[in-house]
Amino acid sequence: MNLQKHIRKVINEMKLPSGTLSKNPIKYYFVNFLDQKKLNFKGIYLHPLFLDDFIKWTVENPNDYSYNNWVIKDELENEFKFFCNMTNVNYERYHYRSSMVSEIPNNCYVSENDKMAIDEAGKRIKKIMFKGSDNTYEFDFNYEKFRVYTDSNGVDFDVFGHMTNLKITDNQSGYKRDANPKTFIPEMSEDDYDIWRDEQYDILTPMFNVLSGNKRFYNNEYDYVDLTIIPL
Repeated sequence: MNLQKHIRKVINEMKLPSGTLSKNPIKYYFVNFLDQKKLNFKGIYLHPLFLDDFIKWTVENPNDYSYNNWVIKDELENEFKFFCNMTNVNYERYHYRSSMVSEIPNNCYVSENDKMAIDEAGKRIKKIMFKGSDNTYEFDFNYEKFRVYTDSNGVDFDVFGHMTNLKITDNQSGYKRDANPKTFIPEMSEDDYDIWRDEQYDILTPMFNVLSGNKRFYNNEYDYVDLTIIPL
């Protein structure tokens, strides 16, 4: 039974007096509506703990799914909004107290299976070539690792690797020269850099696709994603 069905079921089975709603709506929500029980979010179990005037949630992940704390927080806030709509509680005033999630590094967790799949996709990137407005760039790429970080706006997905045999060709003169992988990106023209940003998205999308289809990790309706290649 999801939380919204549970709310409808217990609307007339209050464990706290109705006066508590105006005095401490978070406690009222915790006791009467959450029923002090864990929630199941797509196979991840969320355990609420009431602390003074807020609820802190811990995550139980028995199936080792990748997940994003911000996606979980959004889900919890949506449930609290439903409660507020039914009880005329001021959502904007109290929502941050209803959905505090235990912190984890980078605000997200990537499962071992997903790490292996991402690494495999990264190892398939061998050679990169793209044509900018001013120059054409080509180099060999040896994938090393990835890093993912999430915040309230979306996901930063960084891929690290060694760039070798970097050649830059002037599109007008045809002159080709060697370049330093550590400095060629900052030295790009603005037009070339804009094209490079789009190119990175195309190159790295197969890696990020391991996570993007997971609704516990990414919401493509409103989350942004920033895909970046970083030379080592």
